[in-house]
Amino acid sequence: MKIAITDCDHGYVTPEETVCAQHGVAMKFYQCKTAEEILACASDADGLICQRVAITRFVMQNLSRCRVVGRYGIGLDNIDVQAATELGVAIVHTPYFCISEVADHAMGMILCLTRCIMKLDAQVKRDLSGKTARYDNRILLLRTVERTSRQTLGIVGLGKIGTALAKRASAFGFTIVAFDPYLPAEIMEIQGVRKVSYEELLSISDVVSFHTPLTEETRCMLNVETLGVMKSTAYVVNTSRGGVIEEGALIEALQTGRLSGAGLDVTVEEPLPEDHPFLRMDQVILTPHVAFYSGASIENLKRGITESVISALIGGREYSCANPDFALRTRS
Repeated sequence: MKIAITDCDHGYVTPEETVCAQHGVAMKFYQCKTAEEILACASDADGLICQRVAITRFVMQNLSRCRVVGRYGIGLDNIDVQAATELGVAIVHTPYFCISEVADHAMGMILCLTRCIMKLDAQVKRDLSGKTARYDNRILLLRTVERTSRQTLGIVGLGKIGTALAKRASAFGFTIVAFDPYLPAEIMEIQGVRKVSYEELLSISDVVSFHTPLTEETRCMLNVETLGVMKSTAYVVNTSRGGVIEEGALIEALQTGRLSGAGLDVTVEEPLPEDHPFLRMDQVILTPHVAFYSGASIENLKRGITESVISALIGGREYSCANPDFALRTRS
């Protein structure tokens, strides 16, 4: 039995190698960027583990031995799950990965934005010759700052990460509202969160934080129209997927003052091109898609997805399957 890692930017694959060795499974590591490269490298693989490269219908049709595809992480937007189900390929992932890390990262961005920490840091460090004047006028930067107990945090998607963020933000004193069409209001109330419509959330929130997968339903859900509902003093935080925000609309809103700022760990294009407007905006906090990271989270992720792929291949049950209706294809 053989597993091929199609791509991975973690810098090492020792945990995967260890797990495979324990099960007597062969493993090869590649850095594929195209379908053609995957087909050339993984033609004899029984299972794949991928990170960013697209696993399309074409790829799965032409890898006749492949019966399981695992993905590092929670989201599956780079995998054609419907095609996998039709072709009898199991799709496994790690839905419990990095819950604490992403919630912490989002909370950090929220506090940095609402306390103007990044702007103040830049002001203190810039042009030391004028530091006295800037110190005397430092309060001018804080005109939008308010205590947390007088602010509302709107969470879009109250899944595991959204719920973890709600607990953290509640401890800081924020009033929490959430939009999640799949979660009953009674469950939200138990967690101290009030269920609202998406439009109401946007209109009353001082900070809006996105925690949704990227689907046709969520793609560009923050756009010209929905941004127009928000307060001009509000902030947007996104640690989910760049595609949930229409970036052109967000850029315009920030440039025209119709929105105060944004904290973005994810963008549509990663990394951002050198001429991207976000890179020149003081009111935007950018991190390079790292909210998931901690030493423990990566170690657990790498071991967990490898164990899951092997379990699915040998007919075990200890894995999270994104397409439970599949009928596992037979080996060719």
